[in-house]
Parts: sequence; C-alpha cells; structure tokens
Amino acid sequence: MRARWYRTAASAAVLAILALAATGSAFAVTITTFTPTTDFIPEEANNCVGTQITINGTGFVNDGGTPVVQFNGATAVDVSVGSDVVLYARVPQGATGGTITVTTPTGTATSTATYTVVPCASHGGPTNIQLVTSTAAKASITGFAPTKGKTGTKVTITGKNFTGTTSVKFGSTKATFTAVSATKITATVPAGARTGKIRVTTSGGTVLSTTSFIAQ
Repeated sequence: MRARWYRTAASAAVLAILALAATGSAFAVTITTFTPTTDFIPEEANNCVGTQITINGTGFVNDGGTPVVQFNGATAVDVSVGSDVVLYARVPQGATGGTITVTTPTGTATSTATYTVVPCASHGGPTNIQLVTSTAAKASITGFAPTKGKTGTKVTITGKNFTGTTSVKFGSTKATFTAVSATKITATVPAGARTGKIRVTTSGGTVLSTTSFIAQ
C-alpha cells in the first residue's frame, strides 16, 4: 500500500512539471530594453541594410531555434542569439517606426518603447536606416573588484544605470559579462586584456572607471 502511494505521488509530480513546461511561464520571452549596437560599423553602402540592434530581455535561448524579430511587423535580418538575455538583429528594408517584437515557441514579447526610422547618416538613402530611441540615463562606475587579475578572472563592477548594458571592455578588449542589476555587472577578464580602464557601454553612452584594472 505504501509503495503504491509513492508511485502515485511521483506521477503527480511529473504531471505538474509537464504542465508548467506546457504553459511556457517558466521560460517566457520578454523584452526589457533595446538600443543600437555601438560597436556596429557599416562596411559598404550596398551592404548597409540597416543598423544592428541589441535587444535585452529573457528567454532568447530555446529548442525552437533562432527567435523571429520584427520591427513594426517587418521581419529583421541577421538575427543572432548572444545569450538567453541578449539578442542581436538588423533593421530590415521597409521597416517603419513602432515597436519591436520577439517570437519564440513560448510566445511573443513586445517592447514597451518605440523607435523612429531615420536615414543612415553614414551612407544616406532610403535603404539605410537606424533607430532613434529616447535618451537614457548615463551609467557610472563607482568601483570594481578585484582590481587585478589574469585571463578568466571574474570581476564585479559596481555603479549605477547599468540596465541595458551592451558592452564591457577591459581597455580596448571586449569581455563577456552579465548585467546582474542596475548597479552591478559581473565580467570575465578576456584573453589579450592589458592594464587599463574598464569601459561600460549602455544606451546612455560609454563610461570609464576612474582607476585602471591591472592585467597580470
């Protein structure tokens, strides 16, 4: 009788897990912020389809493959997943101002902010477009620890307005990072990093640490 009760309880637990997965609530896709990718430089006029956009949120990694990104209904090109919380997409020809949507097997998320399409300053012409979004508060770096380390060292950067961070660099070398909160970023010292200031880029611009990180 006791063994039969255990089997029933285990079956109920499995069914509960399956039901949760079916709802998609545990893995729902969301959009928190989006901004033009500051490191993007158009190569040639005939390749400049549009500006590359960094989209921050959740649920971008899934079993259904690359998410579908749309700019006011126009499907984006060159979509790539940076991580479960970072997605990159290039604005397609024919896009008009509006919201951004990201669709995965768990559902569709729509940005709360909107964008405006304007001519691309670098090349001009109707097929070259960029995004103009509302001005964001500029970030600031108040400190980081440890202050020195070798490749692979985890560094905690503290400050403010880190939400929507698109890039972290040790000197001029890009690092992998996670924006834990608006006041904290964890970053990994990249290979080839040299002693220099830490740079954090958000939609509000790029800020530098007051002191240098010492690469060992």
